[in-house]
Amino acid sequence: MRITVKLYGVLRDLAGRETLELSCEYDECVLYRIFEKIVQTHPELKNYINVVDKEIYVRGVNIIINGRHIMFYDINEIVKEDLLIDILPPVSGGS
Repeated sequence: MRITVKLYGVLRDLAGRETLELSCEYDECVLYRIFEKIVQTHPELKNYINVVDKEIYVRGVNIIINGRHIMFYDINEIVKEDLLIDILPPVSGGS
């Protein structure tokens, strides 16, 4: 299974890249394991995303998976499709 992670703003700067490409085997394709892999390969993101005891802790970022916020997913369920994960810092603007 193919997983594409897009990083924006300060996260892109920290990781030194805009896109991360990951893959996983069927039995490893559980959301919390995917995020463990992201943080293991890019520990500089640990201040924003962390996984402890199969729980994903998010601080100061929004995570969108295939167009839906992470809160609508069961992080312990096996993922059966390719994923596009967008990790965005808070957005503000206006005048």
